[in-house]
Amino acid sequence: MGRLLFIPPIVFSAIDEKFVPYIAYIAAFIAIDIFDGVIARRFGAETATRRALDGIVDKLSIHLVALVVCLGTPMAAVFWLIMLGRDLIQATVGLYVLRSRRIIAAGAKWHRSFTLSVAAWGIGLVLIGAASWPLGVLMSILGIATLIDYCAQCFKLLRMPPRAVVRSDLIDTLD
Repeated sequence: MGRLLFIPPIVFSAIDEKFVPYIAYIAAFIAIDIFDGVIARRFGAETATRRALDGIVDKLSIHLVALVVCLGTPMAAVFWLIMLGRDLIQATVGLYVLRSRRIIAAGAKWHRSFTLSVAAWGIGLVLIGAASWPLGVLMSILGIATLIDYCAQCFKLLRMPPRAVVRSDLIDTLD
């Protein structure tokens, strides 16, 4: 939840074109995003609720920052809309699994590559003042690939008998 504190400085440093603080805030946000789950698991504080809130914080944060950054660069909106569509589909599938099986499905560890590509795209957008098509395409491809993988994982869970579903790094049952 501490990542939410980084949203205003990220947004304001992007608007004010203060590039060093912008990159530093993004780097800190990503580091906290990656390590909060690791730390929670290490100290036995990992819960389904923490996982669910983590995903919500991620999506709200990423889209708020992306929206603000894209306001000054209309062509960047194409990539933001792809990212938004991907996240809405993933959220819909995740909610369906949650309602059907009371399971929170998380993306595989390699899905972090999408998050990193979004960060690289956002940093590039602010630094050069225009949408980087190669980074945008890479981000879109990774977004679609992670969405397909997530949906396949969720549909596999839905096909399994309820007793066969075992808690792992990728799923968590609601208590």
